Amino acid sequence: MRAHWTYLRILRLSVRILYRLSLVTLPGTNKGIKVQVR
Repeated sequence: MRAHWTYLRILRLSVRILYRLSLVTLPGTNKGIKVQVR
C-alpha cells in the first residue's frame, strides 16, 4: 500500500510539473499544435 501511495504522489508531482511547463510553453507551441492538427 505504501508503494501505491508513493506512486500516486509521484504522479501528482509529475502532473503539476507538466502543467506548469505547458503553461510556460503553450503560447509558443500552440501554433505548432494547431498546424499538426490540421
